[in-house]
Amino acid sequence: MYIMYWGLLYVIFMAVVAKFTVVLLAWLIETTAEMNLVLVTVIIIAVGLSLFLLPPVPGVPIYLTGGILIPNVGQRVLGGIAPAVIYTCFVSIALKLLACTLQQKAIGVPLSGKVYIRQLVGMNSGLIRTMRLVLGQRGLNIAKVAILVGGPDWPTSVLCGIMDLGLFQILLGTLPVFFLIVPTVLAGTFVWMSGLQMCSEKDVLEEACDYFDASPKYDYATTLSAIFLTGAGMVQSGSMVVATVYLEAAVRTRGGELDAIPIDKEVALADEMDAEKRLIFDEVTQWHLIPLFMKLNLLLGSFCIIVSCYLLGIIGGCFVPFQLGGGYTFSGELDNKGLDGNVTNFVLRNGVIAMGCFGLCFLLLNVWWKWAESKVQAFIKSGKKVERSFIEVDEDGEEWTGEEEEVGATTATEQVRQQVITTNNKAQIAPTEEPMEEPKVTGNENTNETNEKKEE
Repeated sequence: MYIMYWGLLYVIFMAVVAKFTVVLLAWLIETTAEMNLVLVTVIIIAVGLSLFLLPPVPGVPIYLTGGILIPNVGQRVLGGIAPAVIYTCFVSIALKLLACTLQQKAIGVPLSGKVYIRQLVGMNSGLIRTMRLVLGQRGLNIAKVAILVGGPDWPTSVLCGIMDLGLFQILLGTLPVFFLIVPTVLAGTFVWMSGLQMCSEKDVLEEACDYFDASPKYDYATTLSAIFLTGAGMVQSGSMVVATVYLEAAVRTRGGELDAIPIDKEVALADEMDAEKRLIFDEVTQWHLIPLFMKLNLLLGSFCIIVSCYLLGIIGGCFVPFQLGGGYTFSGELDNKGLDGNVTNFVLRNGVIAMGCFGLCFLLLNVWWKWAESKVQAFIKSGKKVERSFIEVDEDGEEWTGEEEEVGATTATEQVRQQVITTNNKAQIAPTEEPMEEPKVTGNENTNETNEKKEE
């Protein structure tokens, strides 16, 4: 099963991210070239907000896309590339602040009573508890700003909403993200500039030049794009490092205050229930308990993803050579560095096989998860117990199987309800204490003691 996970992840990065993203950007550049600047700005904001509201999506890809698309249109309206880049930077910072507002006020505040949202944020984790301690301080300081800029976008903003912090102060502390946005937008702009030709076919038709010249208009654009993208990565990493330093300092110097932050009992219970389900999942999905048809399902899925990875990573010949710039266009002719306006022309025969195996593996993995989830639910409803044996090693180095430990489908949950306690205004989860059993004297031991007395 894990080979399917790693294989799917490999194909996503090798094909979807590395290949199809380039084709998508080329299509977007050509599609939005004739659009109104306001319309393109609205599209970027709408798509950016949709992505910002998803927990795992960072802001860098959104700023990079804006840097590619908006200057392409804005240079004509605003009178040059430089004003278009400045406009894009302000649109990006406005998008970031608007996303923070929605995450805090539309998700964090109204949904703070939902256990799932608090669990998704990780309210009881050490990182989030320390962030709560720092963000709860009055005013702005370097530690607070470092968290707002370098912390994960979605969890940080939603946490501010759950804590019901002041919106104006949070937005003010987020403004230094501008130092991350500027190099990222510039990197995107130079990616777009690297694809400009000295005299394109469109320029010839518009009589802007006499003859077609596919040579790059800005030779330095590709190099500067890499430089600014590296700079953006350094700013992002630097802000994360600064945030980590201040969080560790808070743990060292304010340990008492950190311990005083109460544990979210509902989230703790939900976390324990998830752990209980994982334990049951491991039990019901043991290989010898899986039916034959599901074993064949896993074997077929593993074979498919191996074929897909082998074709993409070793054999090759899966996609038509294509890139941003260098005369490549989405709408160009197939024999002239183009795709003829059809994305299917980008995929060759080996690519069709690789992507087909990828899709089949993904489908089979979903079938496996549906079956496994049904078995977990059936186990919970049945009230059965999970028998877990453990292996110990004696003094001679020999292994032996110890007594079996039974874990019921609801035992762990009951233990958590008893463990979540509050003492001296300090909430913590206490370990379960089991009463010590007094040693029992068997009949054989009584006989041995009697014999010893007689011998004396």
